[in-house]
Amino acid sequence: MRLHQPNLSTIQKEDNTNFARWLLRIGDGDIGVPDESDPHNVSWVQIPERFCIPNGKARLSQLISFIYDEGLLQFPDAGKLQQQAIVCPKNETVDTINNMILKNIEGLQKNYTSCDTATPYSSDGGQTELLYPTEYLNSQNFPGLPPHELCLKIGVLIILLQNLNVVGGLCNGTRMIVTQLLSNLIEGEIITGTRVG
Repeated sequence: MRLHQPNLSTIQKEDNTNFARWLLRIGDGDIGVPDESDPHNVSWVQIPERFCIPNGKARLSQLISFIYDEGLLQFPDAGKLQQQAIVCPKNETVDTINNMILKNIEGLQKNYTSCDTATPYSSDGGQTELLYPTEYLNSQNFPGLPPHELCLKIGVLIILLQNLNVVGGLCNGTRMIVTQLLSNLIEGEIITGTRVG
């Protein structure tokens, strides 16, 4: 991962370099105490206090306000949002943080729901609908696919999950700011890559 941060002091640049080296050493398995139950595959790493989110009920709120100040959430700016991101190891945590950010943004919320139905294979006599009712299909949440209910507001950040128009800059991983929410269409401004704006 490469983070672009202009106007850093020499000390800050050195600190970032040391942090990057520390992360690489963890990835290479050079740092950490082997776990007794599985010493070849698992190690315990002591994370320095300055890299940890403080314990408490407001810890995620503190992280969000550290990354995105309130003014940036209320008046999104593509230039500033390009440099901000919260990276999470689990989809569960991503959902929690996204919901908290959504509550902090003013405006009307629009909910989009998927249309899930199981397609019968040949003549199964209606067994597909019995085995896979719509409620069950709507409860499934798979990585790489949007949830059954997608809640958005104008001004929130979204990421494309598949290629729509690679030449036009709409490919998997493109970050955008929502600019308009219609009944069957979400309009956004690209904030990453060569097609910014």
